[in-house]
Amino acid sequence: MKQMNKLNQNFTIDILLAVTGFLLSLSGILLQVKYHAGRLPKNVEALFFDYYSWSLFHKVFSVIFFMLVSCHIYLHKEWYLRHFITKTAKQRKSPIPTILFFITALTGFIPWLLGYFNTSPNGYGLWRGLIEIHDKLGIVLIILMLIHLKSKFNWIKAMVIKVLGLKKVNSQIVEEK
Repeated sequence: MKQMNKLNQNFTIDILLAVTGFLLSLSGILLQVKYHAGRLPKNVEALFFDYYSWSLFHKVFSVIFFMLVSCHIYLHKEWYLRHFITKTAKQRKSPIPTILFFITALTGFIPWLLGYFNTSPNGYGLWRGLIEIHDKLGIVLIILMLIHLKSKFNWIKAMVIKVLGLKKVNSQIVEEK
């Protein structure tokens, strides 16, 4: 089997990131609005599923998203080195979105692990506090993700045209023969 080139790997991971990011955002917002802030009982359904189903959905997609982001960062390791480390302070890009992602992931994963391994009633305060931080950072992260997608829109559009074997003719996208 022919090995995928770096551009195709990057595009595939980006598409998977967009899809899982959307599903992760949807489940996170729904959990926050309906159950955390809305105080909907956990056994009551919101958009076809109850709290437990949405929570499982969110956890599964958070693990997938974390792995995809890790692959994305690995594919762009040279860019990270160039923009975060080797350039002068004036030329550096902000590492804040990447740092925010990892803090958001940690504040989500730690309560998940505390729920499985903690038997102390004192752990609930830490669990609840981390979830509150995770909820707020998650909203900021969604906004940053949308800004990032918007900034990459032309590249994504060009890659979709390339992958689907389309071409532009007089500003119209048509199938290549």
